[in-house]
Amino acid sequence: MAETIESRRGSITGAKLLTIAAIVLLGFIFMLWAWRTAAAARAEFEQQRDAEMASESRALCEKWGMAAGTPRFAECLTDIQTVRDRHAARIANEEEPF
Repeated sequence: MAETIESRRGSITGAKLLTIAAIVLLGFIFMLWAWRTAAAARAEFEQQRDAEMASESRALCEKWGMAAGTPRFAECLTDIQTVRDRHAARIANEEEPF
C-alpha cells in the first residue's frame, strides 16, 4: 500500500513539474513574440515619421519660394534638419538625470 501512495505522489509531482515547465516555455515564447512584434512596429513608426518630416520640410521650403532641386532648397532642408536635431538634443538633455 505504501508503494502505491509513493508512486502516486511521484507521478503527481512529475505532472506538476511538466505543467510548470510548459507554462514557463509558453511564457518565454510569448515574450519573444511580443518583443519581435514591438520592434517591427517601432521600425514602421519611425519610417512613417521620417517620411512625414521630409514632406513637411519640402512643403515649408516650397512655401517660402525655394523650388525643389535648387541649391537654396537644399540649404533650406539642411537648416530645418539642423533645427530639428538641436531640438532633439535639448529634449534628450532634459530627460537625462543629473
